[in-house]
Amino acid sequence: MNYQNSIGYIIIGFFLILSSCGKINEVEIQGADNFRYNGFKDNHVEFEADIKVINPSHHKIKVKEINMKLLVNDLYIGRIQNAEEIQILPLSDEYIRVPFRLRITNIFSGISTFSRLYNQKNLKVEVDGSVIAKTAFYRKKLEVNEIIYVDSMR
Repeated sequence: MNYQNSIGYIIIGFFLILSSCGKINEVEIQGADNFRYNGFKDNHVEFEADIKVINPSHHKIKVKEINMKLLVNDLYIGRIQNAEEIQILPLSDEYIRVPFRLRITNIFSGISTFSRLYNQKNLKVEVDGSVIAKTAFYRKKLEVNEIIYVDSMR
């Protein structure tokens, strides 16, 4: 009887593993709202934003690392990184509050760049870099190169 129970547990475990290895659909990012400045510390501008995320997959996804270069109107601003791990729930369509850090290489040039861009309209915002995401059994590095146009920084 003990032998049959062991085989039963192995079969159940095998089916659980197979069901968790189903196709992982691509997560869709649909925009950002409610930016909030949290301060400046150690050449990092800390801020948060509500990011609209759609995860059609049956898997919880953890975003381990965001590392992207930020350019506004072709002027280098700095590097954007996540301040903590981000969890995207399975089968979700929601806003997620995400803390970011913007590492500025030179504080004085960063301030002058922001002041020049503050009153401009039609800003071209470009992010270029990578995102590392993980599910229970997979880890994937995604290359990102996106350009969006924003009316103004106000």
